[in-house]
Amino acid sequence: MPAFGRVILAVCFTLVLVAMRSQGARAANWYNSSWTYRKKIIIDTSKIAGSATSFPVLISRTDPNWKFTSFGGHVGSATGWDFIVTDADGTTKLDHEIEKYASSTGEFVSWARLPFLSSTTAHVLYLYYGNSAASDQQNAANTWNTSFKGVYHFGNGVTLSVNDSTSNAHNGTNHNVTATTGELAGGASFDGSTKYIDLGTTSNFNFAGTQPYTISLWLNAASLGAFAAISRYNNGVEGSWFIDTNGSVIRIDREISPFVLLANTTLSTNTWYLVHYVYDGTNVSIYLNGRSDVTPAPFGSIAANTVNALIGAGLTSGSPSNYFAGTLDEVRLSTEARSAAWIQTEYNNQSVPSAFYGFDPEEPLHGVQVSSRSDILSDSRPSATSNHTVAFTYKYRLECDGGSARRALDHESFFSGNLHDFRRRHLRRLGQHPRLHQFRGNRAGSSGGELGIHGLERESGQLHCR
Repeated sequence: MPAFGRVILAVCFTLVLVAMRSQGARAANWYNSSWTYRKKIIIDTSKIAGSATSFPVLISRTDPNWKFTSFGGHVGSATGWDFIVTDADGTTKLDHEIEKYASSTGEFVSWARLPFLSSTTAHVLYLYYGNSAASDQQNAANTWNTSFKGVYHFGNGVTLSVNDSTSNAHNGTNHNVTATTGELAGGASFDGSTKYIDLGTTSNFNFAGTQPYTISLWLNAASLGAFAAISRYNNGVEGSWFIDTNGSVIRIDREISPFVLLANTTLSTNTWYLVHYVYDGTNVSIYLNGRSDVTPAPFGSIAANTVNALIGAGLTSGSPSNYFAGTLDEVRLSTEARSAAWIQTEYNNQSVPSAFYGFDPEEPLHGVQVSSRSDILSDSRPSATSNHTVAFTYKYRLECDGGSARRALDHESFFSGNLHDFRRRHLRRLGQHPRLHQFRGNRAGSSGGELGIHGLERESGQLHCR
C-alpha cells in the first residue's frame, strides 16, 4: 500500500479507536443484533434534584433518524413498536410507554421507568430501533409502579384518549372533551360549559384517613374562576378533594378543617403550569412549576368518598358544575407523597426535555464495516479449514462511522497461503487484533467463487470480522 494510503488508513482507525474508548465495546453491549441502530442518551445530572426510585423519564424529541423507513429514517415499524429503551449497559431493557410517534417526522414522545435517578450519579440510556420484524416492545402498565393509581396522557393531539395507562385501568368516560395540542404531546380541551371526563367511583381515588397522596397535572386556563380542573367533590361531602382556579390562583380542597389552601402565584390565562397537590399524612402542600408555592398547612383525617371523580368539572347536588375552560395534560393520581426533589425533577424533565438530556450521534450495529467480493485466482476454494491453501485477490471497503462524518476507503490486496495465515497476518491489518469470526467462499458462475468478509464490529474493545 502506498505511504499516503497507509496514513489515511491509520487516521481512519484512530477515529474508530477513539470512538470505541469513549463509547465502550459495542458488540458486548448491544441489546440484540435484530435492532440495527441506537442512540445514546446522557442525562444532565444538574437537572436532577436529589434522588428518586422508579422514576418515569420523559423522552421527547423529533429526529430524522427516527422516521419510519418509508420516509427515509431507520425505524422499522410505522407504529414505533421496535423502539426499545435500555439502561447504561445497553442490554437491560427498561419498561416504556409510547405516548406519541409520528412516523413521517420522527417525533417520539415516550416514558421510560428508571430504577434509580440521582444528582450524584451519571445516567446513560440507549434507545434502540431498526427492527422491522419486532412486535410491540412497550410495557405501558409496568412503566407506572404500583403507587400510581391513574395516569392520563390524553392521546396524541389528534385522537383523544381518556384511558388510564396504569395496570388499574381506571379508564374515563368522555363527555364531549376533544383532542388538542398539550404541553407534552396531546391534551384535552374543555369548553367551560359542558365538557368533562368521568373517572367513576374507584376506591383508589378515595385518599381516605391520612393516606398520603399526590395529584398532579399540566393546566392551561382559557379563563379563571372557581373552575375545577380535577375533583372528587359534591357540595362539601366529607372526604371531598379538588384542584381549581379560584379567581386567579390555584386552590386545593381537602374536606376537613381548614378545608382549603390557596397558592400564592397569580395565574395568567393561556399559560402552562405544572400543578402538584401533595398530602403527606399531616400537611397539604401546593407546588407550581416544580417549586413550593405556599407554606404547607396541616389537615386532618377524612372519610372515604364515594362520589364520582371528574376531570374538568366538579359536582353540585350530584350534577356536573364548575366546568373548567382550557387545556389539561398529563393528569396523575398516586398514593405517595412525592418529595420536593421528585417534583422539581419532574418539572425539569417535562418543561424542557431537550435540556434534561443530550443525544450522541446515531450508532449503527456495525459502526465499522468491511465488505468484499473477489474472484478466486486458483482452483483452491476458501473454506472454514484453517490450513486450507488459497490464492486470491481480496477487495474490501473500510467505513469509519463517526455519526455525521462517514469515511470510506476502498482497498485491494493479494494473498496466497492458508486461512490461518490470512487471519493472523492480513486481517490484523484491518483493526486492533481482530479475530476471524466467519469466513466463507461460494461458487459464483464462471468466475470461480467469491470471498465474503461480512463486517467488523466491536468486541471487548477490539474489532473482529463477522
